[in-house]
This record gives sequence, structure tokens and C-alpha cells, in this order.
Amino acid sequence: MKTVNEYKVDLFEQWMKSTPKQKKEGRSWYGRANRICNRISKETDTPLYKVVGILAALSPSNKWDRNVLDTKNFIETGGDCKVCTYTTNKDKAYEILTNTTGKQSVLKILNGPKTTAFFTNILHPRTGGAVTVDRWALRSVQEGERTPIVQKRKIIEAHQLAASELGIKPHELQATVWLQVKAKAEADAKAKYTYKHLTA
Repeated sequence: MKTVNEYKVDLFEQWMKSTPKQKKEGRSWYGRANRICNRISKETDTPLYKVVGILAALSPSNKWDRNVLDTKNFIETGGDCKVCTYTTNKDKAYEILTNTTGKQSVLKILNGPKTTAFFTNILHPRTGGAVTVDRWALRSVQEGERTPIVQKRKIIEAHQLAASELGIKPHELQATVWLQVKAKAEADAKAKYTYKHLTA
């Protein structure tokens, strides 16, 4: 199993591969997400912590743009809509919508390291500091979705150490690496598709 330092080296490599645009967008990603949630909050007359909590609950295996759309639809329909995530997560979103009184009650319902970190960083983009270890964060350090929790803790620590050395916040590093790894995966998939059709 890899060490914290080995994960940190992986993260530095991904950081170096990221473009100036990705670095800029990564450092402001959670702030932009916060503004999107603020807009939904105003448009639906729903407390911000509920909007962000529902967004986080509906986020697993959900693309970002669809995640945002699902969140607004979910609130506007009182949960009576289709969402692109698991049934258990939809149930959590409904509980957040109907049965929460503040941040702590949302965190208790989410009750998972990925979704609680996502919630915290979007709700408090300037001070959050949590690390959202999703499938892209795992890919960035050559790990899979079945990575043991002990290794995920090392990945979180590696983000914290690498971010400190870079002079940025851990969630800013995570968002930048996410953009870089995701863009690379999409480019590889496009190239593979093109090659397949050219040689068919």
C-alpha cells in the first residue's frame, strides 16, 4: 500500500500537469459552486445549508451539471422527481429538505466522508479546507473506488501536506487536480473513439 508521501508525489505530478486555466478555475471552483447554490436558495426560498446539503446528497455518481439541475428540481417538486444518483442518497436529500434545522443536522444525515467534505467546502468555500475524495481524487493517485478507508485517510493527509507546500487550501488543490484528471480522461476517451472509427 502506498504511503502519504507517495500520494503527495502523485498530487504534485498532477498539479504540474494542470494548465494555468485549470489552476485558476480550481482555486475558485467551490466559490462558484457556492454562488450557484445561493442562486437556487433565493429562487426557491430555501435556506442555503439545505440547498448545499441536498446538492451533496445527490452528488454520488452524478455529473456536476446534472447534480445542479437535480438539486433545483428536487427542491421545487418536494422530492417528487427523477435524480441521477442512488435511492439511498435521494432519501437523504428528502430528509435534509424536510427535517433539518442547521448545518450539524445536515452533516449527521449525510454521514459520509465524501459528501460531508463536499458539503463543507461548498457551504464555506473560503475556509472549508476539507478534501472531497471522490473517484477522480482516487484516480489522481492511481487508486480505485474500492480503496480502503485507511488509504483514503492517507490521501486526505497528502492533499493537506501538498496544498500547504503549494501555498493553497486542500480543497483548492483537490478541485484543480479534479479538473486536470477529468479533462485528461475525456481527451483520452475522445481520441480512442476517433481512432476506433477511423480504423473501422
